[in-house]
Amino acid sequence: MVKTKKNSQLIERIIRYILAFAVLWILGSFIYSSIVGLMTKTMTIGQAIIETVYSPYGIMIYDNYCIKAPLSGEGEAITPENTRVRKNEAVFRVTATSGTAMQSQTSKTMYAPVSGVVSYQIDGYENISSPEEILALDLATIYETERKTSDEKILAKEGINYAKIINNLDDIFFYIDCEKTSHTETFAVNERYRIRFPEIAYSTLCRVIEIYPYQKSNGNEIEERLLVHVDMGTAAQDIFKHRVWQVELPYNVANVIEIPKEAVVYHENEAGVYELDKGFAYWRSITISLEKENTVVVEDLPEGTEIVTTPKFVQEGEFVKAR
Repeated sequence: MVKTKKNSQLIERIIRYILAFAVLWILGSFIYSSIVGLMTKTMTIGQAIIETVYSPYGIMIYDNYCIKAPLSGEGEAITPENTRVRKNEAVFRVTATSGTAMQSQTSKTMYAPVSGVVSYQIDGYENISSPEEILALDLATIYETERKTSDEKILAKEGINYAKIINNLDDIFFYIDCEKTSHTETFAVNERYRIRFPEIAYSTLCRVIEIYPYQKSNGNEIEERLLVHVDMGTAAQDIFKHRVWQVELPYNVANVIEIPKEAVVYHENEAGVYELDKGFAYWRSITISLEKENTVVVEDLPEGTEIVTTPKFVQEGEFVKAR
């Protein structure tokens, strides 16, 4: 009788251990599945744009009206840089700091002769206009110099240009100094091409007015180049912050299917992805046409296909909740 009771208690203890283990197993499995589920990511494939970009330098030419300092002294901007003013609005004031001007007139305010955008960047290229003058410039050096910030206050000198008013409502012209390549050779007069200004996230279609072929000595070699004169029409006001820009000329633009490189799963050296079909993940092969740093371009995944982008957390045939 005692032996039977001990056996019964042992069986109960074993059952409790089994039940506790089962509960812990189920709880652990649930937690693991929840964590894996949170870490599993999916995406619906859409088309991306892939392109080749050429980045030459160019210089802007525009109508501007210079305002000379009426006397020597300390200049003070009344209208801030890159702000539009109306005709006869106050632009800047000069206060004399030395000389006879202090005795007769200590300060004088100058007004806008026309409407436009105010600039205090007197770069010396206000009257430049011919291709020959532009070809004599080192645009890359001008570009770097313009972007060096300086806190030094510029003193006004009597009779010297201190500010200018840019006619931003008239056509703005841009000269692009290009290498002669299979792409730039396709440029044609009166055709329109997209030019991007990545520093200010701005792009516009420009019409080619004229193309000037020229040669540039590069050591012992002669380099064939093109100076492309384009009409930008009117332009965003931020473009007047600098005279010289490094622009982007995109070409070979195509719509492609591009997916993260980490989404690719190799089976027996064959590339593929886990595609979701009614929520279940199934491996399917893909053809990679271009491999980039973090993505790949594929040829045989239709737009709208849903794939797993974290395949290391997924097994073939497993149900995956789209995230």
